[in-house]
Amino acid sequence: MALTDKQHVADDIQQPSDGTLIAEVLTGRRERFAVLVDRYQAPLIRVARSRLGRHDWAEDVVQETFLCAFKSLASYNSQYSFRTWLWTILLNQCRRHVQKRSRRPLVRSWSDQPASA
Repeated sequence: MALTDKQHVADDIQQPSDGTLIAEVLTGRRERFAVLVDRYQAPLIRVARSRLGRHDWAEDVVQETFLCAFKSLASYNSQYSFRTWLWTILLNQCRRHVQKRSRRPLVRSWSDQPASA
């Protein structure tokens, strides 16, 4: 085994599982949720950006995803993958974002307004 392989194994051993982190959050160590955010934020942003087409929208949707997950963490069923549960929340948030954007009326800029006489 190469040194880098040993390092990856050591990193995996030192990293708490999603289940451990969730249990810690549910017992009052709310700051442990930040580890889950660090773990999943980048891949969630990539997925959201591919769905929404804009990085700023993706960041907003991912933030909403984490907020929703945090608020609903007590209802998470640990028999299932946390990652899958989180991705489901993300995809629902992406759908909501697209629906909201499609319902918004187009706003004309001031320069598009007819001049008053």
